[in-house]
Amino acid sequence: MKTDSKITALFLSTAIWADEKYNDTERETLHEIAANLELDTLADDVQDCIAKVTNLSADELTQRLSEAAQKVNPEEKDGILAICLQLMGCDSYLAEEEINNFFVLAGILGIDTEHAKGILTELVEEKEM
Repeated sequence: MKTDSKITALFLSTAIWADEKYNDTERETLHEIAANLELDTLADDVQDCIAKVTNLSADELTQRLSEAAQKVNPEEKDGILAICLQLMGCDSYLAEEEINNFFVLAGILGIDTEHAKGILTELVEEKEM
């Protein structure tokens, strides 16, 4: 992955914290993702970001995410959004707030709504199989 782990971690921590919980299933899923991507520091970077995002207002978080989105490798934006969704749905349930946050993250990353819907549909279809 070309995008810095700390930048990726900001998006992932936002996805994880959408329901204001960081549970064992999310931790395990994150460690699997980090191993698959060979990003040794990703889990620690996400933990650090969660500690920071919990103290930010919605506007401050949006500003940080917008700044970070400029540093995401354009070829990896879909992948980062898909990983966010994977973390949101790793408990086999997507809350309305998580879905709303998914589309907000898509917009911040510059991914149009229709394309984001396709990413969401793909994950749902994978989970149903």
